[in-house]
Amino acid sequence: MSKEQVGYLREEYLKVLDRLECLLRIGVKRGLYEPYNLNELKHQIKKLRNEQDIINFKNSEYYQELCDLLVLCGSVCCRFLIPPDSLLQIYFCHQCPIFRFEERLYQNE
Repeated sequence: MSKEQVGYLREEYLKVLDRLECLLRIGVKRGLYEPYNLNELKHQIKKLRNEQDIINFKNSEYYQELCDLLVLCGSVCCRFLIPPDSLLQIYFCHQCPIFRFEERLYQNE
């Protein structure tokens, strides 16, 4: 994996994290979740510099934390923002960094 590919993946993870922060705020406002600190996860993502860093990250509790947060935040999005099986879902979900991340995640399993 080249440095450019690692950089692209790091940026993709950070975009996912930005979207997660937004959805978590909505979940907290709606009383679904307690406030959640993503600083350490963000710090770990920003440290990704080479292929070995990516491999180590994917084998870490931080990657599992990221995947777990995707599930929580997906429920917030479907419940309060974009109704499932709607035209909005077709349009907006395909532009969402979380959707693109999950799509690749499940293709690689």
